[in-house]
Amino acid sequence: MSIYPLIPALGAEGGVPVPSNRILLLEGIAESGSISQAAKVAGMSYRSAWSALEELNALSRTPLVSTVVGGKGGGGAQLTQAGRNLIMVYRAVEEMQRKLLRELAPLDDTALSLDTLRRMMLKTSARNQLHGTVQEIHAGTANDEVVLRLAGGEMLSAIITRESTELLALQPGSPVVALIKAPWVRLLAGHDAQGQPGLSCLAGQVESLSGGPGRGEVMLRLPGGALIVAAVEEVGQWCIGQAATAQIDAGSIILGVAH
Repeated sequence: MSIYPLIPALGAEGGVPVPSNRILLLEGIAESGSISQAAKVAGMSYRSAWSALEELNALSRTPLVSTVVGGKGGGGAQLTQAGRNLIMVYRAVEEMQRKLLRELAPLDDTALSLDTLRRMMLKTSARNQLHGTVQEIHAGTANDEVVLRLAGGEMLSAIITRESTELLALQPGSPVVALIKAPWVRLLAGHDAQGQPGLSCLAGQVESLSGGPGRGEVMLRLPGGALIVAAVEEVGQWCIGQAATAQIDAGSIILGVAH
């Protein structure tokens, strides 16, 4: 089950991410054990709540909710361990996304409105999904550095909180998805860029260009076949087949795991 559909979208005012009503439904069930009560918390009708639960169970490899038809106050329900894990992962990703928004806030101006930021996030989050496995974890006081090995052997470092490492149950060998927004990928010409502390360099070839002749996007193909998109100021400076390196700050990466 991909975590991408669970990543909350920005609110209408570009503020705190809006939680999924399905997550609210699961949290309501965990608290009350009642589908009817949980439906009220999630702002759903009883019928819609049942449909949502059936859909959630169908999407998951293992059931998220066990239900009992009828009974006092409507159907009863309990979360399975998979359902509880789903809520924890969602809230961990939500918190990381809030942190990213706070860090990006000082860059907001008339040229880059919150509405544009919302569109970019929705557009690039799904496209920049790099799959790999945890190679090693360097524990810190509050934050951990998680080093990932991608399919082509490339190494990618992400900085996340210690709590997030625990909530995601990360350990060497764990499969993980790295989500990276295109505006936070710096593209350099050639393959001679050197990695620096807190900075990963992924070398590849330019696969396609979009936009331009000014601001646009460059898609880079990595040796293992993965694609990564970078937002650039001048598309005209790049050409298909050109050697290039994507440079990514470790704090600009959201990690997720599948359940």
